[in-house]
Amino acid sequence: MHGPKLKRFFFHVRKGKELVRDREGALFNDVGDAITEALICAKTGRGHKGNVGSTGKAFEITDETGKLLATVPIA
Repeated sequence: MHGPKLKRFFFHVRKGKELVRDREGALFNDVGDAITEALICAKTGRGHKGNVGSTGKAFEITDETGKLLATVPIA
């Protein structure tokens, strides 16, 4: 018996017109878990894979097809 299949989500960082793409992504059970991770990262001021630090930025969470699923402001 296998557990639930994890899905890959990408945490791109948007600052104005600039978009820094997350090329690796991360595995989560669902988009809710990915949003929770983004909220934690945004609140603590750290990026998903490093320090992104400043205001005026947001995570754009996408699925493997590139579909935008959520936008989370970075504090």
